[in-house]
Amino acid sequence: MIYEYTETKTIKKQIEILPCPFCGSNNVKPIHYNGSYGYSPSEDYVTCTSCGATGSRIGDIDGRNNMDLAIKKWNRRSR
Repeated sequence: MIYEYTETKTIKKQIEILPCPFCGSNNVKPIHYNGSYGYSPSEDYVTCTSCGATGSRIGDIDGRNNMDLAIKKWNRRSR
């Protein structure tokens, strides 16, 4: 008998999160909200814990984790 299974690997990535564009604080936090049992989709976004600013909320696209895209949108700002 041959047992077939799928082996998964954990891939870790590092991405810099810039300070808050409004208050300049480094107290920023990436948030992954899982949704509500099929009633609302998952969302990824970055928020400032000092002033409450929130970046673009990226909804669940094809069941993928979109934190990378949410952080890129947070980091994109005029200089």
